[in-house]
Amino acid sequence: MKNSRMFAIAAATAVTVAAAAFATPAMAAVGDGSVSPTAATWTPSLATSGTDGTVEQIRQVAQCGTTMYAVGGFSSIKQKSSTYARANAFSFAATTGAMTGWAPNVNGKISTVALSTDCSTAYLGGSFTVINGTTVKNIAAVDTTTGNVLSSFAHTASAKVSTLALVGTHLLVGGSFTSINGSSRKYFASLSSTTGKDDGYLNLNISGTYVYTDDGGQLSRSNSTSVFNTDVSPDGSRVLVMGVFTSVGGQARRQIFMLDLGAASASVDPWYSLEFDQNCHVVEPFYLQAASWAPDMTKVYIATTGYSRPTGSATTPVIVADGAACATRRPHFRADLRPHRSMTGSITPDATRCTPRLRTGARSTWGGTSDGSTAPCSATATATAPRSTLPGWGASTRYLVT
Repeated sequence: MKNSRMFAIAAATAVTVAAAAFATPAMAAVGDGSVSPTAATWTPSLATSGTDGTVEQIRQVAQCGTTMYAVGGFSSIKQKSSTYARANAFSFAATTGAMTGWAPNVNGKISTVALSTDCSTAYLGGSFTVINGTTVKNIAAVDTTTGNVLSSFAHTASAKVSTLALVGTHLLVGGSFTSINGSSRKYFASLSSTTGKDDGYLNLNISGTYVYTDDGGQLSRSNSTSVFNTDVSPDGSRVLVMGVFTSVGGQARRQIFMLDLGAASASVDPWYSLEFDQNCHVVEPFYLQAASWAPDMTKVYIATTGYSRPTGSATTPVIVADGAACATRRPHFRADLRPHRSMTGSITPDATRCTPRLRTGARSTWGGTSDGSTAPCSATATATAPRSTLPGWGASTRYLVT
């Protein structure tokens, strides 16, 4: 079964994953693995042109067997010359695009879908209260033939469900809920794929939000603790989790964390980078919204919203005065960090003596002068750092770039 989450992503990078002690299963080859640059002409699409003022979207597409399942927020789907009424969910043949009769009537946006191993059940998560006339709340299991709610699976989450991932018999559920199907588990829970009840597999005590100010004193936009997205590794032994949090399983984590999926319980993996501690522009506190595994699991591909740093420029470094004797940490200078430029600026320290330091954006690592001395705070220190020397010591500067 393959999953695809739909996002407006503007920046991506790869992060190395330490070699694991488990073996990765061989992956079946499909043809020569190449993808045609020409789009199929039979792919179903949203029927609205967007000119009527409505905003419709497909949030996730998942494959089970020979059928593709799509969910989101929409009212009709077009396939070739035919238009089909569909209330936020539909399915179609993977090789021809032919629409199936599966059409659960869901009264709100569906954010995520996961399929049972035998493809008979579709687990839906989002913001909705009725499916085919049955009262539910933000989560439900439905029959993939009739679209009806399966009453044997509990179907009540206190708030939005944003992501679902089926791992064995565990349905991993993430969102902004603070209770789900009778459990007080918050934001990320493991439910029995049969009953929908908390099976105790996850116990992470996720908490925290992103609160900071930019150089102008503007406070970061309000955000709430939540789990937004997940991606299970090819061998099913790990999962990447993205969202708003600062503590997971007693470990400091921001934007993303990795879980090891053990036999009896899941635990936080040591994998992490301090790069994830950086703040984005105040309007975009949560920016790392998607991640995916390389097939051999040696890399993780990270995608962000691609906004800018809290200083207001995506390429803005800041020179600050900071040290044990400094009363405040205040930026004094900004400069361009594009490859063809040098950055030159000055700082006026705030106390009697302190160590001038140079940093880019909101990094939490700081350097001192190259000779280990401190600069008199009564003087103005000047730093010049050609881009070709970053990170490290430039020939024309005494200041460490971190």
